[in-house]
Amino acid sequence: MGAVAVLGEPVADFELPATDGRIHRLSEARGDVLILTLWSADCPHSTRADAAIADSAPKWGGQVTMWRIACNPNETDEAIRVAAESRGAPFVLLDRDQAVTRLLGGLTTPHFFMLDHQRILCYRGGLDDVGLRQKAPTRHYLEEAVAAALAGRVPDPAETPSFGCAIVWRMEGRTQREAPR
Repeated sequence: MGAVAVLGEPVADFELPATDGRIHRLSEARGDVLILTLWSADCPHSTRADAAIADSAPKWGGQVTMWRIACNPNETDEAIRVAAESRGAPFVLLDRDQAVTRLLGGLTTPHFFMLDHQRILCYRGGLDDVGLRQKAPTRHYLEEAVAAALAGRVPDPAETPSFGCAIVWRMEGRTQREAPR
């Protein structure tokens, strides 16, 4: 898993353990659209995104599957389980070695990656246009991308900036918070 996933190409298969005790494999994912989100128990932006997804999911009519991927090595399994339960997430995948986070080219929590039914990466970016100067969303990028994919279209834009907390990177036995690039 050395190369970073490329828009318009299939994402390399991977498997991760989850808080539900199962191993989840990308090749076994069901549904028309799969959203992978790099997620954090401690990040307020991940909390905001979880609430927004809970509001949007009913509109998607069961055609979209969401996998949250805990990517920060400093968060305990218990903290992840508690946050997932309080936010209504049925499970969270654990990327302890950060291989999937690197494969996806993750920068922040949250950071969204949408795959179509053939597991082709068709969207990478943010939930919406919230940023340092933009406090309230005026454009909902992920919702637009899902609507396009469900209609059989390529999302436009296919890539947007992610905004959230910096990922804590594992570095030779220690961790380091890296600012988004």
